Amino acid sequence: MLISEIGKIVVNTLKKQYIDLEHLDINIKTLMENGYLYLLNEDEKLNLKFIRDLRERSLEILENPIRFFTIKELEKYSYKFSGNSFDDQIRNDKLLMELVVKLFILKGYFASFKKDDIITNSKLQEVENIVLPGLDSKHSVKVIPKNIGYLKSLKWLTIEDLSISKIPESLLNLKSLLSLNLSSNCLKSIPQSIYKLKNLVELDLYDNQIESLPESIGQLKNLTKLILSQNKIKTIPNSISQLEYLEEIELAYNNLTELPVQIANIKSLIICYINHNQIKIENQNYPKNILSKFAGLLEQK
Repeated sequence: MLISEIGKIVVNTLKKQYIDLEHLDINIKTLMENGYLYLLNEDEKLNLKFIRDLRERSLEILENPIRFFTIKELEKYSYKFSGNSFDDQIRNDKLLMELVVKLFILKGYFASFKKDDIITNSKLQEVENIVLPGLDSKHSVKVIPKNIGYLKSLKWLTIEDLSISKIPESLLNLKSLLSLNLSSNCLKSIPQSIYKLKNLVELDLYDNQIESLPESIGQLKNLTKLILSQNKIKTIPNSISQLEYLEEIELAYNNLTELPVQIANIKSLIICYINHNQIKIENQNYPKNILSKFAGLLEQK
């Protein structure tokens, strides 16, 4: 690629508010080494300095967040439904760090951290819960930071209503994850490597654009709750019957045309929503035990 083309990429990326800082760092280095800073206007040069200082500033903020964020700003992004008051959150080191990480991701700071920054920081390694609702479109993210996969203690992750279109492979390194909520986004598929989340108990993918499920979903052996309503799913893989602890599955408002009979083999199942699909049971020879399993679930409301 010609250096002038790289320069244009850098300028365009700067104007998009550094969504991919890792990619930007590479281009900035090339730009500086080859003397193409003249491609930037004065505002963009100031932004370039901001990018170069961002990692150091972010690490400093972690040490004393109260000094950098106003109480009003912290309260705005606090977890309203966590069961802990705002005062509790800012007085508890772990809860405060979870709040700061949330702010970092929404503001685009978190992407500046390198792997060693995260895995060697004891405060970050204690983070167990991250909730990212789309509260403010100005700070909304459309990409899950790749380095979120280094938060090894993370147990609960919610990223909803932020136009996320892809689950990054790095997220699947979160071995301690118990609950993953990516509802109301723009996901079209679930990666085959979802099986890596061995300890996952709840998976919520409500209101996306998912058309099919990978066979590997049957390897999530600890799953008890699977929410897939309001998608575009046409078929259910046979492997779903391997979820021996599954108690609840929601498949309403999809494009199913047949009863997912494999689900009827899950003995632990208590709740199954499959209403508002395209299922017609007339003239189909479903066994009586299958029909009784799904009784009352096909009525259109």
